[in-house]
Amino acid sequence: MNIRLFIFYLLCIGLLACNNKPIFPIEPRIEYIDMQPLEVSETSANNKITIQFSFTDGDGDLGDEVGGDKTSLIVIDNRTQFPDSLRTFRFQVPDLRPNTQKPSIMGKMSVEVLQTPLTPGTLKDSTSFTVYIIDQAGHKSNEIVTDKVYIEP
Repeated sequence: MNIRLFIFYLLCIGLLACNNKPIFPIEPRIEYIDMQPLEVSETSANNKITIQFSFTDGDGDLGDEVGGDKTSLIVIDNRTQFPDSLRTFRFQVPDLRPNTQKPSIMGKMSVEVLQTPLTPGTLKDSTSFTVYIIDQAGHKSNEIVTDKVYIEP
């Protein structure tokens, strides 16, 4: 009787291991973690802001292979005084697709935004950024908004 029970347990474990359903929803999801620094100088050679966030994707199809042409990370400067072409930054995320049976992925990601200018005619400025990601199937994540960053001359 113990051998039959043992075989039953092995079959149950085997069936659970074959489950390739996503752990997370297939649409990517992101959560804001941090942004540094919170003060930058417009004229500094080191005028860069690093935004960090976590992500999940149920079908694990984030990123694109090197040399691909898919934009998968969008960062928008929330100041409306600039045209969209100057306040929207597009990045390509490297291919994060796992080579496993279970496709769900999670992790942390950071992106650097360079050269944040002052709004013309101001001596001090501030902004925040809206961030979202798009997977290879075209699923758009939720949007996150960062803390404010202060920009000085």
